[in-house]
Amino acid sequence: MTDLDIGRAWLVDPGVGREGPGEVVVRDGILEAVTWLDGADADGIDAGGVVVAPGFIDLHAHLREPGNEDAETVASGLAAAAHGGFTTVCAMPNTTPALDEPGVLSQIRAAAAASGSPLELLAYGAVTTGRAGDTLAALGELADAGVVGFSDDGSPVRSASILRNALAYAGALGLAVVDHPEDATLTDGAEANDGFVATVLGLRGWPAAAEEVAVGRDLAILADVCRDVPGARLHLTHVSTAGALELVRRAKAVGLPVTCDVTPHHLALTDEWVAGARRFAWDAGED
Repeated sequence: MTDLDIGRAWLVDPGVGREGPGEVVVRDGILEAVTWLDGADADGIDAGGVVVAPGFIDLHAHLREPGNEDAETVASGLAAAAHGGFTTVCAMPNTTPALDEPGVLSQIRAAAAASGSPLELLAYGAVTTGRAGDTLAALGELADAGVVGFSDDGSPVRSASILRNALAYAGALGLAVVDHPEDATLTDGAEANDGFVATVLGLRGWPAAAEEVAVGRDLAILADVCRDVPGARLHLTHVSTAGALELVRRAKAVGLPVTCDVTPHHLALTDEWVAGARRFAWDAGED
């Protein structure tokens, strides 16, 4: 096992809500001591880019296996996660076939075991069969098999009726539904963010309303379901507009059990890159 003495590090401990300079001692692979440096002891401490924290959890990973191993495999995805400091990975069901029945989950678990990775692999089950949006998947069977939630990942649950049933059933099972909010009738054929760049380049725009309309619908359905199923929970993934975020904030303020996430590229990239201008959002300087 590994012995480590990590000095001059930046420690992050969410368990006690503290971060700052410190030292860590590991003996035989076991954390033996954590020393926080305060006052004079912390003077001149330069972490040198070293951050020591509990293992990260990736709540939204695309491992692609089975079916799309040319893009990623369970083994390569877990290896990359371990290199980045993650100890738990939650795989999305955007595989081929989709993770819509326990047999696919067994395949993914077998691939993880064969990889020899020490990471914990969890997985979401699909909301609908084949992630096609037409028929509710066997949520109960998937829950019994050990999925941690239900999602069609980048495919929005188009049917309000199916989403309502999914929230109710998942809530009764103690699990959340993760939906990608998008009104596909507003994004069909869209090629770039709706705005100046898309107009100048002659590209069909993707309007913010496509996301905000879907978020509003999802929240209304959640509020309705929660009246009868207090355990219903909704997570909105790939949120990218200010309007959608404001809707989530308002829903949380009145007690709805909703959370959301945003992707790194939505935070960092701009549509001006498509036009050959600045690539990253922070390149705007004082703008």
